[in-house]
Amino acid sequence: MRITALSAVVSTAIIIFGAMSAAKAASISFASDTSWSVTDASAVPQGNAQYVCLNSSSPLNCPIGATSYSFAGNGWSADLSSIPGANWIWASGITGTTPTASLAQYTFSKELNLLGSPASGSISVAADDFAKVYVNNNLIGYSGSISDSSQAAQAQAFLQTFSITPFLVSGKNIIQVVAQNGPGIFAGIPGDTNYKQNPSGVVFGGLVTYEPVTAIPEPTIYPGIFLGIAIFLKLRRHKHIQENV
Repeated sequence: MRITALSAVVSTAIIIFGAMSAAKAASISFASDTSWSVTDASAVPQGNAQYVCLNSSSPLNCPIGATSYSFAGNGWSADLSSIPGANWIWASGITGTTPTASLAQYTFSKELNLLGSPASGSISVAADDFAKVYVNNNLIGYSGSISDSSQAAQAQAFLQTFSITPFLVSGKNIIQVVAQNGPGIFAGIPGDTNYKQNPSGVVFGGLVTYEPVTAIPEPTIYPGIFLGIAIFLKLRRHKHIQENV
């Protein structure tokens, strides 16, 4: 009985310790919005991204305050329900009348900090007309084209999803989406164009999960174990004295 009681004390302490040291998986979601920093093709900072729309009716649910290119057409029909919070974005300050739209390129970047061991991650992207995805400077994949108009059309109509799991690390992770507009010929205009004639944008989002690092609560657990053992020994000694009286 004495051994059983002592075992119960230790077992209870171990169960408590195990429960407190276990940690649930955590996750970080991300989506294209105005918090992403932007650089141009020469790596010159351009501030943060802005929301953009083709016009007042395309795409659906254009965000309030978004820049409209006043494009005389429709498009950007990709279903974004799987990446909540994502909207079409482009570099700030650009409007429908901004020139040199043809083949314009911008990089959208954000840092994700994983406080533990990466478990899984993915990103989905649609683009008008081309986009490449990098994680920690590793090329993950690309969508669309600046030479094939049919591929470019597909890229803005459907999300393409990539796994980024093998390239995630504990701590700081850099997500980059490099987006580029197609040439003027895609809009039937040889040479340069403005954004009303040849609009451009990119939309993306994803989710990363990780196992958090949990500090072992030694000051709470170990004193409890020793206190339980001490009480057990005291009761045992008291019983022994009574038996010898």
